[in-house]
Amino acid sequence: MKISGYDSAVVPVIGVVLLVLMTILMASGVLYSTSLKEPEPLQVYIDAKGVITPASVGSESFAIESSSGIGGHISREGTIYALEGGSETFEIIPDDGNKIIDVLIDGETVGAITSYEFRNISSAHTIYANFGVGFDIEDKEVIPKGEFTGSATVIGAAITNGAGGDPIEVTARILIGGNSTDPWGSYDNPMSGNVNDGNNPRTWRFQETYQGDTPVTVKACSWRKYGSSRSKLLEVSSSGNSPNMKVLKNGDSVPPIQGFADQASMEEFVSSYIEDGKMKLGENEAIYFFELGTTDLSSSGADFQDLVVLVSLEFANETEETNVQQYSPILIPKIVIEHLGGDTLNFSSPYVEVMLETDSGTYRIDAEGLGLLYVGCQKSLALKEYETNNWIDIKPRDKCDLKIVDTRSKTVIINKEIEF
Repeated sequence: MKISGYDSAVVPVIGVVLLVLMTILMASGVLYSTSLKEPEPLQVYIDAKGVITPASVGSESFAIESSSGIGGHISREGTIYALEGGSETFEIIPDDGNKIIDVLIDGETVGAITSYEFRNISSAHTIYANFGVGFDIEDKEVIPKGEFTGSATVIGAAITNGAGGDPIEVTARILIGGNSTDPWGSYDNPMSGNVNDGNNPRTWRFQETYQGDTPVTVKACSWRKYGSSRSKLLEVSSSGNSPNMKVLKNGDSVPPIQGFADQASMEEFVSSYIEDGKMKLGENEAIYFFELGTTDLSSSGADFQDLVVLVSLEFANETEETNVQQYSPILIPKIVIEHLGGDTLNFSSPYVEVMLETDSGTYRIDAEGLGLLYVGCQKSLALKEYETNNWIDIKPRDKCDLKIVDTRSKTVIINKEIEF
């Protein structure tokens, strides 16, 4: 929230001397096109008069450690102090195009939830959010919505030459945009690329990083065998909306398709990925089911587990040199506040505001997530705008005025010029 005409006048208040050490750091997520020497931390010692009083500080409080992986954030991150018997709520927010993969509370998964509330707090807690690349399924083809890498796993294959007959050879190919790869041996030579050999699962990791909206296609082929010669029996691709394959994502119902002869049903074949009759996958995963024995999908032979492949999408490695060169210098600073002495600070109070005055205007920083700051504690604060959650545009060597204000008494506790 950009604020115009902010009045920095103060009314002097006599109070306990408050000493705060503030260290301005560059976040680890900074990207530069050339290598730069890491700057020395800027330490600012404050001898301020006027005390920010917590709204209500009980005799005991507990720390909640809040953090997240790349691809999104939790509404309040860092060390949050909560009063005994109180409650604290956290929102889990993926970046555009991404999805929540899982949330861990005290190390235990609670699923891909969008918010979590700690109630009747009586001990310390942790909350961690994991995010993944989101995708759409268009005509049975997976279309990732952001830059990605990932992996493909052959979960299994089950196709025989008639009931109780010999296994039919199956080969598979992965196509990502214009790149074609045979990760498990030659697609065109089943004698070297057969995946229906009882040695599954087998996994292949993508060797490159791809841009969003690049389709991921799985192609499969079954083979007739005549002595030492081979010929294609049936070829199916996830590109083209073939009726001979299905693709399912998390939460999809599993079709009630029975296996041919004594083979497992479609549901039994992927039982470890099913919960209450629905697919239990990460939000960044999809499973491809292929029917490679017949085009008569009304027959008992159409069981859709002749080849089953799991595709998992992951975020691209942002530290790769090729990626670094694509960006202009961007600075994402944070402020690390260490409380050295004085009263407890309550950044959750509606009367406490953290302001940053730049050449482009005055911004209120979203500091509510800091919660209570006790003497001896240290917390980090990202320079994001209050309410909008947008990063404040800061560049190297920018000079700004940083202020912590008690609006109730109109006291500026900190007023310091800083240079990034």
